[in-house]
Amino acid sequence: MQKVTVTSAARATAEVMREEILANVQEEPWFLGSEDDVMLSLGVSRPTLRQALRVLEQEQLVIVRRGIGGGLFARRPNNEGVAHMASIVLRAQGTTYRDLNQALRLLTTTCARLAAENPDAEKRKCLISYYDDRVTRVPLSQMEHQEVIDLIGGFFVEMAHLALSPPLSLFLSVLTELSRLPSSDVSLDADRTAETVSRHISIAHAIADGDADRAERLLTEHFGLLLAWSDQTNPHNELLRRTPYLSSQSRR
Repeated sequence: MQKVTVTSAARATAEVMREEILANVQEEPWFLGSEDDVMLSLGVSRPTLRQALRVLEQEQLVIVRRGIGGGLFARRPNNEGVAHMASIVLRAQGTTYRDLNQALRLLTTTCARLAAENPDAEKRKCLISYYDDRVTRVPLSQMEHQEVIDLIGGFFVEMAHLALSPPLSLFLSVLTELSRLPSSDVSLDADRTAETVSRHISIAHAIADGDADRAERLLTEHFGLLLAWSDQTNPHNELLRRTPYLSSQSRR
């Protein structure tokens, strides 16, 4: 016989509020009411509502503002927060640079094809100027390590937006968030970075031309080279920051 599952009042409250918010998603945060108003509307106690709000805050669906002009505000969750949490889970599971590049190869080749099939030719052309717009302000050779990592990862995020696929956009955001946290053992080679940017620009031109086959082929070749490089260097190097204090404590 199937067991009876009793849902707590706080969980049930969170479920009702979550569905209400998702059914009325807006670009900017919108007012749900004061805490008292929402309590009265839902017919729940203050402790129950506050437990539910903690869940919804973690899901990026609610903002609680105190003081004058405060109250409960619903919001549209963004990729960044979800990507950050997902990247923590993957890092805890021992994800390596090779794992990252393999997953990126699968997702970006699909994104490139969909981006090249985007019917808006003007938007497709915007990807060509991605590096020009950013490198003009600060030359690639003068950028800090993390700035270069963010720049290269951002190219794929822009490409995912062109693909018009929210799931792919989210998953690529997760992987690019992982790439933002390199191990201290990994350094960037200036020539290799310049070569990477050059390949990205070639891919952008293929997408702008609407040539899905060429865009997919170029990305496959690009990640083939990256995988070969990672195999020659540190294929099992995990995406974890080294923490000297904790490392030294563990050795005592």
